[in-house]
Amino acid sequence: MIRVLQVTNAYPRADLPDFGVFIQEQIESLDPALVQSEVLVIAQGGGIGGYLRSVQQVRRAARQADLVHCHHMLCGLVALLAGLRSKALVSFTSEGAKNFKRGPRWLGKLMFFAATRLSLHNIFKGPMPPGLEHKSSWLPNGVDTQRFVVGDRLEARKQLGLESDPHYVLFVSAVRMNRPEKRYDYFVQAMEALRRRRPGQFFPLTMTNVPRRTVPLYYQAASAHLLTSDVEGSPNSIKESLASGTPVVARDVGGVAGLLERVPGCGLFAGDDPEVVANLIEKAITASAQQVRLAFLSKGLDMSRIAQRLAGIYVELAAGKKGPITS
Repeated sequence: MIRVLQVTNAYPRADLPDFGVFIQEQIESLDPALVQSEVLVIAQGGGIGGYLRSVQQVRRAARQADLVHCHHMLCGLVALLAGLRSKALVSFTSEGAKNFKRGPRWLGKLMFFAATRLSLHNIFKGPMPPGLEHKSSWLPNGVDTQRFVVGDRLEARKQLGLESDPHYVLFVSAVRMNRPEKRYDYFVQAMEALRRRRPGQFFPLTMTNVPRRTVPLYYQAASAHLLTSDVEGSPNSIKESLASGTPVVARDVGGVAGLLERVPGCGLFAGDDPEVVANLIEKAITASAQQVRLAFLSKGLDMSRIAQRLAGIYVELAAGKKGPITS
């Protein structure tokens, strides 16, 4: 049995059911016969001061742990300040300095450098930065392919109170709509471009802070999912959408290109030309839902397989393995 303290600043609660749900689901997917997890939620709403005030709390909670898995760069820095360098593995949710979104870029770079070099091990959701291969793993969050499936689009729309005929384009943002990095403003521009081209045929469908049981209906109801973010790692909404057979058009950030590679109907864009995005969405809506799902499943990103790989990382680290992890 490996004892793992799971440290996170994002975890679902009654008023925010989708806040960090991907972290909760990853932890709960681990085999309890192999991994005993204790979840410690820190610094919710406390800013940088909240993280600093959590140092002693994390140190105390980690006394009996074999490993401390930090689900964010800032949580990782807290563990390092708590003197847990020999136990701390850090999951990075974005690329490099972008893991720190609310401060100067130089500070984000400094934090990223410290967290990656001083940790026991790094886990990257998106592309792995060069020079860190010797102490890092690429492991995006998995998706529950039993929950997210191809469904009856008309029935999903009926349950959500939507019309049956038009094409709905889905925008997803956890907690709140107007998170700057998610670029809802650009989503609106793309929808306006689609309306000019094909009046009355395209409508926005937004999903934020909804009960988890309702989430699959949004993917099933949508004709396409549009991700306009400036910053991402390995977006869970993309994986859930593809598992549901709904094609994705997305900005080329983080690990998005790998998720969409060889998936029918899906497209990447760069820049801020809404006409380019409108063109890609018009192509996306012609894709077969079953072909989209099958192409995604071939990537091996289902939750059970990712859980096995994460447990393998824990086993090797707890055994004192140095160097690249083979799991």
